[in-house]
Amino acid sequence: MKTAIRLAAATALCASSLACIGADVLIKVKGDGSGSVEKSLTMNPATLAEMGGAKGGKDPMKLTDQELLSGPFNPEVLKAEAARMGEGVTFVSATPIREKDKLGVKAVFAFKDVNTLKVNQKPMAEAAPSGKASPEDDLKFALARQGGHAVLTLKSKPMDLKSGAARKPKETPAPGMDAMAKGMMDMIKPMLKGLRITIAVEVDGTVVKTNSQYAAGNRVTYLDLDMSALLADEKALAAFEDVEGSVEQQKAALSKVKGMKVHLEPEMVVEFKPN
Repeated sequence: MKTAIRLAAATALCASSLACIGADVLIKVKGDGSGSVEKSLTMNPATLAEMGGAKGGKDPMKLTDQELLSGPFNPEVLKAEAARMGEGVTFVSATPIREKDKLGVKAVFAFKDVNTLKVNQKPMAEAAPSGKASPEDDLKFALARQGGHAVLTLKSKPMDLKSGAARKPKETPAPGMDAMAKGMMDMIKPMLKGLRITIAVEVDGTVVKTNSQYAAGNRVTYLDLDMSALLADEKALAAFEDVEGSVEQQKAALSKVKGMKVHLEPEMVVEFKPN
C-alpha cells in the first residue's frame, strides 16, 4: 500500500506543470552577513513540451530567450519573491539555462544581512495556483561571531518525512493494486527524469564545524532530492519508511537511501573561518 501512497503523491505533484520543475537553491553567506541567493528552476525539454511550455509544438531547444523566460520561468514572478525574502533583499538578475537535459532560468538575489533572510523550502510556492508561500515553510538564519569565527544557524520547522498514512498499521493491498501502481509509476517516471530539488549553504571561508552529515568543502547541504535515483531505490525507501525512533536512527536509515539527503534536526549549524 505504501507504493500506492507514493504513487498518489507523485501523481498529484505532476498533475501541475509546476511540480515537474527542478529547483537548485544556493545561499551564499559572507563573514559580514551579506551574500546572495541563487535560485535555478529547470525542466527537462520533453516534459516542458508536454506541459505546453513550448507553444505551437515548437522544439523546446529552439525557444528564444523571451519564449523560455515565460510561463513557469517568468522573471516577473521571481522578482516578486524579493519582497518576502526579507528586509534589504533585492532582485539582481534572471538568465536562461540551456543544457542538454534541462531548460529553465537562474535568478540571483542579493541580501545585506542574513539575519533577516527568509528562504522558503518550497521553491515554487510563489508560482503555485494559490500564489502564496506559507511562513511555516520558511528557512530562517542567524549569524553570530565566536572569536575569529562566524557561526551560521539555519532554522526550520521540524522535518517530518513520513506521512500519517505511512504510520498507520500495515494493510493488505487490494488485489491488483501493486501491479496497477507500478504501471502508473512507470508512466510517470519519464516526466520526473532529471528532477532534482536542492537547498544548500555555501560560506565564504573554511568550514570548521557543522552538525550536518552532508558537508563538502565550503558547501553544506540542507536538502537534496533526486527523483530519478529515489524512484530507482524503492527497497531502501520502503525500509526508511518502516523506521521509527530517534533522529539518529532515522539518519542511519536515510543514509542508505540513494537520492535523498535531508537535514532532520530543526537547526543546521555551520561554524566557519571567514576569508
